[in-house]
Amino acid sequence: MGKKVFFITNNNDISRDNFLKKFDKFGMKVSKTEIYTAAFATAYYMKHIVKFDKKVYMIGGKGLSEELTAVGIPNIGYGRDDVKDDFNIQYDVDFNLDPEVGAVVSGYDKFISINKLIKASSYLARDSSCLFVATNPDDRMPVPKSKDYIIPGIVS
Repeated sequence: MGKKVFFITNNNDISRDNFLKKFDKFGMKVSKTEIYTAAFATAYYMKHIVKFDKKVYMIGGKGLSEELTAVGIPNIGYGRDDVKDDFNIQYDVDFNLDPEVGAVVSGYDKFISINKLIKASSYLARDSSCLFVATNPDDRMPVPKSKDYIIPGIVS
């Protein structure tokens, strides 16, 4: 038929390289240039449109971290940032904010915590030139109609 096929997702948890591995397991021959993810679009935007040259504090998935790294943008924040059981928000907040951070990028993060929200808010509040970029505008994730719960989207 001569049709070109592209794979597009708002998923920021899986990098294009990892999608390639998945497609390969299914015996599908797919080129990296045929895969577009929210993580890739965000990294491309930061590098080529904004021409960003600082460090990113991110709330998001491993794929987002990998895509930012792939375009040469250093990033911090992926993974767990747990809160102690006896955490008192008024007295126990004592983070060393990285002076090189110039943007906060937010996407779906299965490890979201109050620590991450405090850090992201603090980076944005300390410097009016600190960028805030969201990978996608979803306020919730889709769930089967038979389920009566809501899964928040990107840090809703």
